[in-house]
Amino acid sequence: VYRFPAVGFDGPDFLNAAAVVDSDLDPFALNDWLHALEDAHGRDRSGPRFGDRPLDIDIVFFDDLVLSGPGHLELPRDELKHAFVLRPLAEIAPDFVDPRSGRMLAALWAVSAELMLFPILSSLATLLVLATFALPVFMLKLFDGGFNVVAAVVGFAFYFCQYTVIIFFNSALVGAATIRLEGGDPTFSDGLRIARSRLPAILGYAAIAATVGLILQSLKNRDNNIIVRLIGSG
Repeated sequence: VYRFPAVGFDGPDFLNAAAVVDSDLDPFALNDWLHALEDAHGRDRSGPRFGDRPLDIDIVFFDDLVLSGPGHLELPRDELKHAFVLRPLAEIAPDFVDPRSGRMLAALWAVSAELMLFPILSSLATLLVLATFALPVFMLKLFDGGFNVVAAVVGFAFYFCQYTVIIFFNSALVGAATIRLEGGDPTFSDGLRIARSRLPAILGYAAIAATVGLILQSLKNRDNNIIVRLIGSG
């Protein structure tokens, strides 16, 4: 059983699981039977479609059928693009082939897991930028004279590099996630390609954020400990 945040509305986390079932029912009859089971456990269908519910059972696959039907029956289920469906399925049936994409569930989940590289690389790159600025500054004692022109230039460069890294990888993650939400199969390269295509805007936002950050830091204290404050903010 996996715990995932609610998708499509603000609400408590959902507990998700998957199962492989053998049935003599056709998909339409099975869907009706599952709806009756949900109703017996207090499912209220009078409210919004996306909301809290005590029980929600969907047919994600029925052999290799691709079809639509009454009662929101959709095979394969569109929610397959979400981790709360794909991860449990990939665990119990990794070799099952999705009839739409022609790819095994394990491969589809691996694509989703690949997107986790973006926050990891963002953290590593942020630490690298921090070390690149902090070590020379401390060793050369560039800020012994307080917050001066040198401090302003170095501080702006530090903020600019940090925000560029953060915004770049966030843009890559959001771009790849958007492809996933639209039913596609994004790769790590797709995310990087999307972020690179928006590089001018990313640099602009980084420059604005660096300027604001530098101004706030310069006004924060007057104790001439600007590098400590920059590192703390980073």
